[in-house]
Amino acid sequence: MFYGDNDPITLKSNVLQLYKQLPNVILLEEIPYRLFTHMDFLWSIDGKALLYDRVIEVMQEFESGSNTSFR
Repeated sequence: MFYGDNDPITLKSNVLQLYKQLPNVILLEEIPYRLFTHMDFLWSIDGKALLYDRVIEVMQEFESGSNTSFR
């Protein structure tokens, strides 16, 4: 689960509550930019560097089995 600390639609407290309730979350990660909001997931100019490169990295680790925390 990726989230932005400045998101007025999906509050950090709600993300953390959902994280605790879901049994199969393999990752909880805050976007490393304090002003990242809900719409930035789609429209951010820096979305590739702030989010999507990391999403691809996680997917590749999962697929290759190189990260044992995914098992």
